[in-house]
Amino acid sequence: MKIGKSFYTVEELLLLIILLGFFIVIFVGSFNYRPAARFFPLLLSIPGTILVLLFLLRGYLPDSVRTLMTGLGGFGIGSPEGQNHKRVDNQVTTSSRRSYLIFAFTISYILFSYLSGFYFSTLIHLGTYLYATRRIRIYQLITNILLIVVLISLVYVFDVAFGFHFNEGILFSFP
Repeated sequence: MKIGKSFYTVEELLLLIILLGFFIVIFVGSFNYRPAARFFPLLLSIPGTILVLLFLLRGYLPDSVRTLMTGLGGFGIGSPEGQNHKRVDNQVTTSSRRSYLIFAFTISYILFSYLSGFYFSTLIHLGTYLYATRRIRIYQLITNILLIVVLISLVYVFDVAFGFHFNEGILFSFP
């Protein structure tokens, strides 16, 4: 499908529309909370909505704006201007396969966080992601472990600073 000068597959367009709806729901829903509590949802939804709209409408943006925003003139989603997506019937492209894998990984993370608690789920999924996306050498293994420790520590500091309790899951929780 063509929007402006950019081409999108049906999957890409559907994902962008779902994300736009998600951020709009967060934006509208944030007004059900008191002013102090609506700050974070607004902080999440306003930039998210702007970014999704920029993705959708990038075909209408001037070349200089696209180059300024990305350094490459493109966003990494959709085809470059003037090129159609070439798909063979009954064959899923590599980017579509990767998109489905990322979607499944995200859903499993949300479900696992709900069942086992945020910290345990984050630890497992960060380890899985870093193991699957990086070539494992001994120094990279140490780097992965240090990265996981730093990220979990940042989440813990956020948890303690704001008084949230992310560690509680439905099945069990970790201290």
